[in-house]
Amino acid sequence: MQDHPPNADHPDAGGALDRAVDLGHELGGDLPCAVCGYNLRGLSIRAFCPECGTGIRVTILAVVDPLASELQPIRFPRLLAMLINACSAGALFAALLAWLPIAYDFANLMGFRVQRPDVGIGVTAAMCVSMLGACGLIRPHARIPWATTVLAAVGVALYIPAIWAMTAYEMHTEAAGGPGYFEGWLPYGARAGFAVASWGTFAAIVLCLRPACRVLVARSLAMRTGRVDRQTMYAMAVAAAVAALGHGLGGLAASMTASGGAAMVVDALRIAGLVLAATGAFLFTAGLLGSVIDTVRIAGAIMAPSPDLPEVIRRGHARPRGVRAVVGGALGRRSRDIRPDGTDA
Repeated sequence: MQDHPPNADHPDAGGALDRAVDLGHELGGDLPCAVCGYNLRGLSIRAFCPECGTGIRVTILAVVDPLASELQPIRFPRLLAMLINACSAGALFAALLAWLPIAYDFANLMGFRVQRPDVGIGVTAAMCVSMLGACGLIRPHARIPWATTVLAAVGVALYIPAIWAMTAYEMHTEAAGGPGYFEGWLPYGARAGFAVASWGTFAAIVLCLRPACRVLVARSLAMRTGRVDRQTMYAMAVAAAVAALGHGLGGLAASMTASGGAAMVVDALRIAGLVLAATGAFLFTAGLLGSVIDTVRIAGAIMAPSPDLPEVIRRGHARPRGVRAVVGGALGRRSRDIRPDGTDA
């Protein structure tokens, strides 16, 4: 790339950086090269790395957050980081515990005689932890739209019926000797109703918390520019709805069996319900795993927000983690157009 003098009128890709020359012709602090890690301190922002030849502008673009000065400050960043991690981790732990009885049933089917565990208390405790963590999403900082705050509060409140429905389902399943997924699954009685209520409430919780989550996603430069995979919360809500539909079909098949319905129709409903319930539960669990990874990244952005251009030039900045992998994304991808309040541009 051809350099231009500081006062040149000719526009180029680094025009915004050229206009920052007034802040200082040299980097005033430590700034490791985005490619090789060489310390660029003291070099002009329009120069190149002496080690690998990468333009210093490339490193600055990989580090600087253009919205850093617009994001609202968080009063208790450490507490908020802990809460959002507890929200996702608690939900994932509850989901993994709920899979344990199924794993034990499968082990018994394969000939291993193992005692089925009682996971009801553990699932309830994990969901309570997730509920406590979700409280941090109600109003993490100032100037958040009230609609977002109200939705987040509703999402937190929905944890109560979700935990109740899950506990009731576990009790009815335990009384029936297990879910029986591998032994002609038919959720008689209230089991199907409690399962549908649980999954339906999960979908509602995800949709209610989504706007508040997007507000915090806007604080992560890596996520705004599409450099990391971000789990779509809409997909998690759809997965929960699919699982609810599957249990509903299973309950319908059980009702038809009790009333003497056609065996062919009952089997079709039962198999379809089992496939949908298993698929929805698996996809929802995978979504929770992705959410845990994302909340860890967002918590890092909350604890150590990306700097703005004056901060990098005057004070320097530590080398960002995984910067080799994100330099291409910083130069070759557009922003995901998420405003600091989490809304779409």
